[in-house]
Amino acid sequence: MKKVITVIILTIILSGCANKNNNVKSVETKPPVPMSMFWGLPIGITTAMSPSLASNLKDNNIDPIIHTDKNINNINFSSVVNDQVLIVSDFIAAIILKDNLNWRVVGRLNDFRVGVMAPNNSTISQFSDLKNKRICGNISLVKTLKIKSEKIGEIPENFINFSPTDDETIRQTVINAKNGNWKNCDAIIVPDALLSYFQIKKLGKIIDQDILVSVIMARNDYIQTNPEVMVDFFQAFSKTLDSFRKNMIIDKKFSVEGMPDDIASQVYHMTYDNEENFNEQALKPLRFYLNKDEIEALQQNADMTFDYVTAKPRINVNDYIDVSYAAKALERKNNQ
Repeated sequence: MKKVITVIILTIILSGCANKNNNVKSVETKPPVPMSMFWGLPIGITTAMSPSLASNLKDNNIDPIIHTDKNINNINFSSVVNDQVLIVSDFIAAIILKDNLNWRVVGRLNDFRVGVMAPNNSTISQFSDLKNKRICGNISLVKTLKIKSEKIGEIPENFINFSPTDDETIRQTVINAKNGNWKNCDAIIVPDALLSYFQIKKLGKIIDQDILVSVIMARNDYIQTNPEVMVDFFQAFSKTLDSFRKNMIIDKKFSVEGMPDDIASQVYHMTYDNEENFNEQALKPLRFYLNKDEIEALQQNADMTFDYVTAKPRINVNDYIDVSYAAKALERKNNQ
C-alpha cells in the first residue's frame, strides 16, 4: 500500500513539474519586432503623440524608432523609403507607390481640410479668378489645384502659377501683411489647422476648399516577414489615439507653432469636429478603413503622379490597400 501511495505522490509531483515546465514555456516571449516609422504630417499632433505611441508599441512587443520631418516642405524620400511604416498624405503616398509598389496602404489616420484663400480686399472671389495669379503653398497640395482647374475646363499647366512655399512662411506672410498685401502671393493654399486659424482670425477669405487624406503605409515585405506586426501596431496606435483625442483641447497639442492660445480651442473645433478619429470625447469609434471618397482621392493622386512625374502605366490603388490588420486589431480591442 505504501508503494502505491508513493507512486501516486511521485506521479503528482512529476506531473506538477511537467506543468510548471509547460507554464514556463507558455510565458516565453518572442523578441520584439523592430519598427522604423516615419510620421510626415505638417500638424502639431505628431511630436505630441510620438512618446505615448512609442510606449504603447513596446507594450505590444514592437521596438520602435519614430522620427518626423523637421522640414515639412521638403520630405526626404530617399530616407523615408528605408522605413517600414509611414504616416503621410495621400499625395505623398501616391509618389511613394510610383517609386516602389512594395508598399501597402494599411489604414487612414484622418481627413483634413485644404483651402485656397485670398486677401480680404482681393478681387479674387472664385477659383476661375486664379488664372495668371501666383498661388503659394506646400507642393503636396498641387493635386487640389490641378483637379479643380480641370473641372472648370482649364489646362492645369496653363492655368496654375504655383510657388512652393512652406506653411510657416505663409503664416508669417499673412500675419505680418500690411493693407492686405501678401507680398508675392496673390492667393495661398493651406491645410488645417492653419486654414482654420486664418479663418477664425479673419485674415483672408476662402475661395475654394477640398479634403485630403492622411494614410498609414507599410512595406509589404516587412508585413510578410512579420505577419502579426501590423495588428500589434494598430492595437498600440488605437490606444494612443483614444487617449490623445480626449486631451487635445486641454493640452492644445494640435496647434500650429505660434498659434495664440486664446483661439486654440476654436481652431480645434473647426479643424476636427467632423473627424471621428479626433473626436474630443472619444465617443465615435475609430475608423482606419478608407471610404469610397478617400479611395477616389488616393486614385486621383496616383493618376496624376504616374502621368506627370514619370512615364509609367497607371495603377489601381485598390490593389495596394489592405486594412485587414487594422480591422483585426479593433476587433481584438472590442472583445477585451
